[in-house]
Amino acid sequence: MYDKAARARLTAKTEYELWLLQFLSGSEDRSADTEHAVDMRLSNRDHRADVYLRTAKTPSRGALAVMNAMSPLTFAAAYKALDMVFEWILEENYATGTVPARQPPSRWRFDEKTRCIGKLPLELFPPPMRSAPGLRERLVGLYVNLLGFRNEIVHRSSFSVHDGKLEVAHEAKGSVEVLELDRGELDALVRVGMDTVRLFIGSTPFGTEATRRLRYHLDQIEKLHGLGRFGQQRPVLLNVHLRVPEEGGAFPADLGSVRRRLTWPDADVLFNLTVVALVDGKPSIAWRFPAESVPDGDEFMLRPGSYQEYVVPVPDDR
Repeated sequence: MYDKAARARLTAKTEYELWLLQFLSGSEDRSADTEHAVDMRLSNRDHRADVYLRTAKTPSRGALAVMNAMSPLTFAAAYKALDMVFEWILEENYATGTVPARQPPSRWRFDEKTRCIGKLPLELFPPPMRSAPGLRERLVGLYVNLLGFRNEIVHRSSFSVHDGKLEVAHEAKGSVEVLELDRGELDALVRVGMDTVRLFIGSTPFGTEATRRLRYHLDQIEKLHGLGRFGQQRPVLLNVHLRVPEEGGAFPADLGSVRRRLTWPDADVLFNLTVVALVDGKPSIAWRFPAESVPDGDEFMLRPGSYQEYVVPVPDDR
């Protein structure tokens, strides 16, 4: 269960939803979660740094008006992405007999799926949901709490958009509940939907970076899942290129100095690390370590032939 074949099935189920969410959100690439993408070029034990900042594009007034007008569709698409993930989880358990039913979950009503997923034991969820405390509960909370509002948009068009805010009215148990989402909250819901799908199809590796992204955006929509905040600061992912001269046949990367130079206000900073080894001042070999694999210590000793799984072509580091 939840093997490569299962991930391929989820990929096929969600391909259109991922494309649609990216289109509706007005983004070229929502796989990264930072407002800015930053490249930093450093020299070992040198406090100077070359910083290359790529600022995210700001939608034009016309584009923003279209995005606001389409916010009901965006909400429904984000919900559908979550539905596809939870339906896939139920189908995997149905196939093994742990979720007994007369017909596969893909033929169930939405309320049947939300009831069943809310009762599914933790050990029957995919590994990311089992190993990240609080993640499963909040994602399930979104899935259950937003169903009525999704139905109002899809079946009754009971919504309005004013000043960039989506308002949806839902009547249940004799009372009317109104949900109001501003553009930032809707964007957070979209990112949660896309990041959740990407996590389970395997296009985003599970680890500290992915977990921090989801936790941050779930914090922005606390009122939707109703389970409190993680207290996650905005995650910022940097790409650090470190030039390290040879010292006695080895290349000692001063990571303590690197970390002291990576300051970002009100942010939780992670960094991918590319080490370019210099012999007689010329690049000779390079390693690239994703953020999850960067060592914790202050000094990282590299030698020719070490860490072969991280060796990459020497970049144009001029």
